[in-house]
Amino acid sequence: MYCAPSIAARLSVWLLAVACARAAAGADAVAIVAIDADPGHFNPAITTGSHVHAVADSLFNGLVGLDQNQQPMPDLATGWQVSPDGLTYTFTLAEALWHDGEPFTSADVKFTFENVLLKHHARTRAGLGALIAGIDANTKPIGTGPFRLARYERDATIVLERNKS
Repeated sequence: MYCAPSIAARLSVWLLAVACARAAAGADAVAIVAIDADPGHFNPAITTGSHVHAVADSLFNGLVGLDQNQQPMPDLATGWQVSPDGLTYTFTLAEALWHDGEPFTSADVKFTFENVLLKHHARTRAGLGALIAGIDANTKPIGTGPFRLARYERDATIVLERNKS
């Protein structure tokens, strides 16, 4: 069965194309992307929801990304080694700054794994909904991605600006 793309999806593609054309012409680039629901928060570590990732993927980097063939590629980790027994991964980290200008360090990776991913990953979110909703970092994120959150008005507006750090 064929399902036609939603109006929001078609509008998003059209607006993105206009913004890219302006950027190519040397104009200040602004991309306006429509999403059909408010994300509620911007923490990609605690959900797989597309409304969150539509914004959060421009705010945060991961240790690794995936290329078009779904193979791992460097992001905040410039490289990695796996021990012969496959039990230990050693990452070499890129020099990066958080949106607030603080340096990204191995302590940040350790904190993220121990205090976010292992405790609040999407599979455990259902049991932690009330707790997660009250975490300030979920709606006031400080990431390392190419954009930072400039303004958020629930159910109305999300404005990202270029990360100058």
